Amino acid sequence: MLRDGGTGDWIGTFLGHKGAVWSAKLSLDTALAVTASADFSAKVWDSYTGTCLHTLPHNHIVRSAAISPDGLRVLTGGNERLLRLFHLGDIDNVTTLESSTGDVHAHSTTIKSVLWQDTAHAISGSEDGEIKWWTLSNSDKDYTECTKTIQLDHPLSFLEWSANGHIMIAIAANDVYFFDTHSPGSLLKCLTLPHKPSCASIHPITRDRFVVGLADDTWVRIYDYNSAQELDCFKGHHGPVHAVEFSPDGEYFASGSEDGTIRMWQNTPGRAYGLWNGC
Repeated sequence: MLRDGGTGDWIGTFLGHKGAVWSAKLSLDTALAVTASADFSAKVWDSYTGTCLHTLPHNHIVRSAAISPDGLRVLTGGNERLLRLFHLGDIDNVTTLESSTGDVHAHSTTIKSVLWQDTAHAISGSEDGEIKWWTLSNSDKDYTECTKTIQLDHPLSFLEWSANGHIMIAIAANDVYFFDTHSPGSLLKCLTLPHKPSCASIHPITRDRFVVGLADDTWVRIYDYNSAQELDCFKGHHGPVHAVEFSPDGEYFASGSEDGTIRMWQNTPGRAYGLWNGC
């Protein structure tokens, strides 16, 4: 579903997948959306009309898909352990990214997340605990190279941009890793939490706090970035929380749960803003 970011109002629904949708992302200009599904496909959508523009076939569950910043290519990953690069202008032109050893499999286990750093660089994260940085060329014959690999101490469960794309967050067991996106692979901080988080997002303006969702309970918690001290706890969901995200201005954050709801939480209660305007 596509919803208004300030109010949560429903805009439209993308219809076509026949399995669980594991990932949904907009292009940088918001004109396109890409989704990854358990029906062994990724789909590219016109975000204004809801029309499915392309169906990208796979041989197993697709866990993550992302559109390049220029809107020309889609990178996918999932249970096949393969990273596929699709060219939207020539949909049959597909490149498989190989590991540094020449193995066609980019990772040894399921790929949980794929991200674009810019049009020439991408990142993948897998349950094998590896995060890999890739250099890509945009030419008639794609050249790809794995330029850096980081091995986490535990299997990776989450990898996503935060703070308006300036920080990348990874989660493995109870550890939350914060990476500097301007220096690939540069670790800013690693914090170990008393609870096992499933997702996280750092405040995009102050960067002094971060929100996490939990797979083991129904609460959403705020932690201090410097000390890992719990600052607040939000109750309201009735199922595990698998997605959290601050708004770009940091005024609110959203959480998505197995209870079938998305909740929007005001970061500064009492301030007239978006959904709370005039309240």
